[in-house]
Amino acid sequence: MTPSSGRLLSARRCGVAGLGLALVVGLSGLAGPASAAPTPSKPSGIRVASVADRGFTVTLRASAHATGYRIWASTTKSRLALSTIGGTTASARSARPRVTIGGLAVTSAPYYYRVQAIGKGKTRYSDVMTTSLRVGAPTGLRSTSSATGGLALTWGGRPAARYDVQQATDAAMSRGVRTWSTRSVSQSFSPYGLARGTTYWFRVRAGNGSSTSTWTTPVSQVARSRDLSVRVMTYNVLRRGADGKAYDGGERVAPWSQRGPAVVRTIAASGADVVGLQEASDWTDRATRSSVPGQRQADWIRARLGGGWTTASTEVTPGTRGWRRTGRYVLFDGGRFAQQAAGSWTLAGGSNPTYAAWAVLRERSTGARMIAISAHLVPEDGASLDRRRLAETETLLARAAALRASQGGAQVVYLGDFNSAVGKRHPLDGPGVAFRRARVADGVQAAQSVSARARYNSANQLRRTPPATGIHIDHVFAPLGVGVRSWDMPLALRSGRFTGVIASDHNAVVSDVVLPW
Repeated sequence: MTPSSGRLLSARRCGVAGLGLALVVGLSGLAGPASAAPTPSKPSGIRVASVADRGFTVTLRASAHATGYRIWASTTKSRLALSTIGGTTASARSARPRVTIGGLAVTSAPYYYRVQAIGKGKTRYSDVMTTSLRVGAPTGLRSTSSATGGLALTWGGRPAARYDVQQATDAAMSRGVRTWSTRSVSQSFSPYGLARGTTYWFRVRAGNGSSTSTWTTPVSQVARSRDLSVRVMTYNVLRRGADGKAYDGGERVAPWSQRGPAVVRTIAASGADVVGLQEASDWTDRATRSSVPGQRQADWIRARLGGGWTTASTEVTPGTRGWRRTGRYVLFDGGRFAQQAAGSWTLAGGSNPTYAAWAVLRERSTGARMIAISAHLVPEDGASLDRRRLAETETLLARAAALRASQGGAQVVYLGDFNSAVGKRHPLDGPGVAFRRARVADGVQAAQSVSARARYNSANQLRRTPPATGIHIDHVFAPLGVGVRSWDMPLALRSGRFTGVIASDHNAVVSDVVLPW
């Protein structure tokens, strides 16, 4: 008997069970453990089948080796990393490649999600995807119109990512139709380019992603004002006293002799008519005692802009008894506008006071008037400072309302460094809260044309490659009745990097606004 036939005989003597065991042992080195379960294939072919106000349903191709499926979702993309996904909201397990997740918080923010394919002890995740929840129709649509206040629309209802505003010249919304879009969280909109004396009908719908609500019932209103189109800018130019400072994470501040010309070039190239400056009070010509007049940064800029550029007289003249420098200024094209009145307000006192400068300007050719305000609120992060910025903005709104009343209702545009934005560093966006309550829109949300440069932060931190997370602490705010055509942030970039000297730790913000008169 050969050795091989002996092994076969032994297997036969062991019976069928013994034969199976021998075969498994003999093949184990080739096929691996018999208990190892295959990993499901990566979920694919995913599409959103339907959305609701608190959840959504997806379908996908069946994953090989999967016995179930689950959705994980969050409004924060980073939460869906494999290391943290266990702490996010998950759906119930579905045996079919059709999964529904519910119980989500109602929000206008997009939801990020991943689909999980579940096998026998193994799982596989899809890529991170995004969708938006369904929104309800706006409620309580109202319209107002006056010669000085312009035409404005307001509404209520749950917040949405955007609103479509449709106007027409008939109640059937079929003639002279124009559709606007706004992301303004103030739930308001001010159309422009309307024919004075004409009756218009308006309706609004809300939208989140591809989901839109039904239209509201139209409301009608007569346009009673004319348009004053003005290009405005806000620019924190960084005080000269910061020259040479090493900026955390950025470059050292260049001397004003290099930064100043870059500031002037930015303003001149923008085509702005009115500029709100912040941090523009330091002397530029020589070190002087506080009792001796010198040339402020604002005046240095105005002189080099040339032409009819004028610095509004918002401060008591340096060297005069009781004079003070606020650092906030209004510059304007004196060839187009004349100053009718100007001044400044204290928004908060104490050891770190804050101010706003204002100027009432009259257009020389038409007599149309506007009020330009340049504000700079307290800097730095923290809940107490968030609350202080809220109080400062409420004071600013009250002072502006009183000024408007004293000036026959001339309309306002707010320019400034408000040192606040929505985000983790500002759990309470104080200025945003106050302006929303007053139905004052942020220009970047209301503008019908927004530059792709909006992805950059308005505070560049003197980094050669500026931050690009879309956080703006420098704003143009437009009250009810003031339309916003465009929003831009002029930047001297090449391949995403600043060229030449970085003029300031803030970028200029420019908007075309339309004021009623």
